[in-house]
Amino acid sequence: MKIGRFLESGKETFGLVKNGHVATREEITYETGVPLPYSIKDFLFDGWFEEIKKKSPTLTYNENLSKYTILAPIPNPPKIICLAFNYIDHAEEQKIQPPKDPVIVMKPRTTLTGTNSEIRSPNFVKKLDYEDLIQYFSAIHSGCDFIITRNKKDFPVIGVKFFSPDDFLKI
Repeated sequence: MKIGRFLESGKETFGLVKNGHVATREEITYETGVPLPYSIKDFLFDGWFEEIKKKSPTLTYNENLSKYTILAPIPNPPKIICLAFNYIDHAEEQKIQPPKDPVIVMKPRTTLTGTNSEIRSPNFVKKLDYEDLIQYFSAIHSGCDFIITRNKKDFPVIGVKFFSPDDFLKI
């Protein structure tokens, strides 16, 4: 069982997903008699999920997931913190030595997008490196003066200055 936020015909809802089918908030309320909140945050963090989890085996998952646009899991999170377990692959791709410990990556909430949502990029970008592109647009959107990165070659040379960590420490 998974939890998701969805959009259908301009209306947002959330629900449970099982085997490619959805039980929406409205259907769950109808089947269980539990008046669920409208907000997925309230559902997840105010104890509603625990109550519904016990009843989930008896729910009917009527709608096909393909009927919905899948939205970002949490609307407007205050911050996004990721533990980069795939950093070894990325380090090998960049031909650098991966660290011994997992890397913690913070991203601004403006980088959050739903499944299959449009990713905007300038027309000079020929190949998307999503991590670098997110960092670049976040810096522009936030009004940053520069970006510190080990991948200077992956960024365009317009808009924002780029420094390697070593170059930045010399400033």
